[in-house]
Amino acid sequence: MDIYRSGFKAPIVELYIDYKIAVTVGECITVETRYINCEAAKIMFDYTLYNEAGDTVLTASTTQVFLDENNCLSLVNPPFYLDWKARWNVN
Repeated sequence: MDIYRSGFKAPIVELYIDYKIAVTVGECITVETRYINCEAAKIMFDYTLYNEAGDTVLTASTTQVFLDENNCLSLVNPPFYLDWKARWNVN
């Protein structure tokens, strides 16, 4: 909602999933998310999901871009995102 309140949207434009092993309904899964620092005006994450035994069930990645209130692609990082990166020391 911080993105939206700042006048932007951040749709996922790329999603990659590599399924390793099946899981069953009701199985407890742990999701590990890693932010990937990038100078370009986009947000990137890598994910690893583990089952209760600690086995990797899938790996994934997403890329999001910034669209302004007119749905135009932002080619520079919005100020709120630069502030977030500075706050978390990921410049």
